[in-house]
Amino acid sequence: MNWFLHWVITSACLLATAYLVPGFTITNMFSAFLTSAALGLLNIIIWPLLAILTLPLTILTFGLFLFVVNAMVLKFGAALVPGFYIEGFMPKY
Repeated sequence: MNWFLHWVITSACLLATAYLVPGFTITNMFSAFLTSAALGLLNIIIWPLLAILTLPLTILTFGLFLFVVNAMVLKFGAALVPGFYIEGFMPKY
């Protein structure tokens, strides 16, 4: 039950972010639930790998490069989930 509540709260936060931040788009509620699940899995699997691989840059920038790692994970999530778009981050091809 605890994980379900966390999943619902994360989806609501994603919807609030999509409402408040221009360029951050979630088309419907199902996309919000799917996005929160995908971002959770990406944060478990991909984020530690990227953090270890970019450790020299992270140390050189006193940890500020982790913002770039978080943006990369968000962009991976946007590429995986239909209905979740981040505009203005990278050009569309």
